[in-house]
Amino acid sequence: MTTPLEIHLARRDEQSAERAYRIIRAAGMVSALAGKWASKLVFNTSTGHMRFIPPELTMKSAGEGSWSLSVAGKPLTPTVPLTDLIGLMDTPVSIVASGPSALDHDWDALRGGKRFVIAVNGSTTLLAQLGIRPDLMVVIDDKFCVSGARHFAAAAGVPLVIETIAGATWATLAPDDFNSRAVSLLERVNSWYAIPKVSAAELARMNDESGRPWTLPERMDSRFRVGWSARPEWGFFSGRTVTFAALQVAVRLGARDMEIIGMDLGGNGRAYQEPESARPSYLLAHYADYVLPSFELMSRALADTGVRVRNLSPVCPLPRHLFAT
Repeated sequence: MTTPLEIHLARRDEQSAERAYRIIRAAGMVSALAGKWASKLVFNTSTGHMRFIPPELTMKSAGEGSWSLSVAGKPLTPTVPLTDLIGLMDTPVSIVASGPSALDHDWDALRGGKRFVIAVNGSTTLLAQLGIRPDLMVVIDDKFCVSGARHFAAAAGVPLVIETIAGATWATLAPDDFNSRAVSLLERVNSWYAIPKVSAAELARMNDESGRPWTLPERMDSRFRVGWSARPEWGFFSGRTVTFAALQVAVRLGARDMEIIGMDLGGNGRAYQEPESARPSYLLAHYADYVLPSFELMSRALADTGVRVRNLSPVCPLPRHLFAT
């Protein structure tokens, strides 16, 4: 039976989206400022998230979570539905973040295929230095795509789960890399491509009538960052940290025994050398409003499911009771 949420996701007005991007491209040929003004004019408040997709990229849903993309008229390799990307996870999972505490981890357990390794953002560079190739890479930040080419290169060919705007950005900047690996695009809840945003009340109604694939807070934030998704292919919650997105992906793909390495959330540097121009971390600033309530909802959603999540960072501020021991 088709759920109200599935019906909603099928209402993409891709033709209107493409017309809007044609207007933006034409205005951009006049000047960059004209392109920005055109973007604000054609995308109103309910479709404002569409402004961040590069206008030279064309996206068409192929159904079941697959997308056909092209950049300046040149087709890219179609993306893969999340559940088809790597199959189900039947081994213990290690999610590797890049906090400094990762430097003290005993990495032998991750060698030889003993655990399924998910690298988030720049932890691919740390793993490459250790001689460990991850099984999956997860990215949700388009700004990381602008500055993080070396981190993608450190995991060349590794399957990639990437948020839609970040994926559109990376496909535009590095189409050869995008074509060289299997890619699955994930959309943020209520920031779906070619679908206007709906109210929090409408989102809650669709969730209730669709079997509650999402665990929602009593009061949703304006950008719907806080929550837990059991069906991230229908929309995920960022929790303002990529590790949280990776957890939703791993659970959806069948992970039952997970550990998180290097999720320090302190903003005190990373476990690999960075240039002076590296982007700062705002995790600590986002902790109380987004990170903590998101992990509290995760703990609630996974209670009594048999899924175990251990947090190995000794300095992470998240309460220990939210995780397995």
